[in-house]
Amino acid sequence: EYMGEHSNLTPMALNPPTLNGLPQAFPNEYFAIRRSGIRAIVKGGVSYKCDGELFVSTLRMIFVGETLQDGISAFDIPLANLSEESFNQPIFGCNNLSFVVSPILDGGLHSPCTFKLEFREGGAGTFLDLFLRSLGAMRETLHNQRSGSGAVHSRHPFSQSVASGTYVREIYTDPSDPSTLFVTQPANHSSQATAASGTTGSAACRAFYA
Repeated sequence: EYMGEHSNLTPMALNPPTLNGLPQAFPNEYFAIRRSGIRAIVKGGVSYKCDGELFVSTLRMIFVGETLQDGISAFDIPLANLSEESFNQPIFGCNNLSFVVSPILDGGLHSPCTFKLEFREGGAGTFLDLFLRSLGAMRETLHNQRSGSGAVHSRHPFSQSVASGTYVREIYTDPSDPSTLFVTQPANHSSQATAASGTTGSAACRAFYA
């Protein structure tokens, strides 16, 4: 179960496994939203800039680039490692979501990375609502676990609502936001992403989601 005894191995992993452009789901992970027209700009532990798609699940964000750049095709961003999130609306340029992701020892990166995700096509109201709900649920689970409650994230009400698809009734609908909601889980949801081979951070990633 997620958030078990291996939670100290949380990485931000490079090149998480994908199948036909979709991230492969981990056990007890449920996808909520898919958003195209995103430009990811990463600095710090790695330097990266690419256009692509962004997915948000109950456990993580996954950016899948349109092209392979410097050996990087995708980023796996666990919500438990994310901090300093900010939605920015500059006078010039695209609305963007910025945050910091902290790595761990042997996780494939050696210093924190700063992310900026630019929304280059349409609004972001629906995406932002879902992202904040998923992040808030993760932080609530972490808080409860630190308090010794034995909380299991897949049993959190938000995780359950995403699994059943009922969450779509509760979120804010932005008519200018072209995001796609997962009313049902993608066909590869039953796949064990832990079985796929990855790059440097894959071993720690498997432990984190086990």
